[in-house]
Amino acid sequence: MNTNVAETFVARAAVMLHELLPEKGCVLTSSCDSLRPGNFYIMGVNPGGTPTESDPILSSHLESLPRLAGNLFAESAWSERFEKGGHPIQKNIATLAEWLEFDLATVCVSNLIFLQTPKTDMQLYKDFAPRCWPVHQLILNIVHPKVLIVFGVGTVSPFRHLWQFQVPPSSRPRMQPSGHGNWPCYAFDIVEQDIPYRVIALPHLSRYVLGGKDAVRDWVRKEAKSTGKA
Repeated sequence: MNTNVAETFVARAAVMLHELLPEKGCVLTSSCDSLRPGNFYIMGVNPGGTPTESDPILSSHLESLPRLAGNLFAESAWSERFEKGGHPIQKNIATLAEWLEFDLATVCVSNLIFLQTPKTDMQLYKDFAPRCWPVHQLILNIVHPKVLIVFGVGTVSPFRHLWQFQVPPSSRPRMQPSGHGNWPCYAFDIVEQDIPYRVIALPHLSRYVLGGKDAVRDWVRKEAKSTGKA
């Protein structure tokens, strides 16, 4: 990872988020190694769980980011309830890595909203998704992904944000049954800052299990491959 890229990103993100810096949260769930060109950018809703004394505030997370390296998905325990890499989201993203053959150590992962909260609601979404999005634009300009994989397809989700603000009203998403009740998966194309992206939206990976969903696997691969990236 180019240290200058990381330091420039941290400085610009801190300016954009200056009012939120005292709040608990994080900008990247992956390490600084993920701030590099790659085919995929993965985005959840926001860091979950009730904040504790040991959880970082945004300013300290950003300050430490240039020193964070390696595979945080395999090497981190996200709570006392799970071993390293054992959280449902971590296990699902490991499954995605197998499906799409990307390196967990370098794939860029974040959340639409950077603030850590035990739950999400429409007010949180309205207040903070627009304030965090300019930092996502910085990340997109570094990573240059072909595919955005987002999880959460409800009214408070990256799917809703991207569909509502980035897609022409006449467009329709392509839908795929998730294999879990009536939860859908979606795919559609957006243009952000004159650059096209494919969006693949999955149910929230804390509650949805990708393992064993062969039809979803084949559909995800097909949607990713049609961009020229698999």
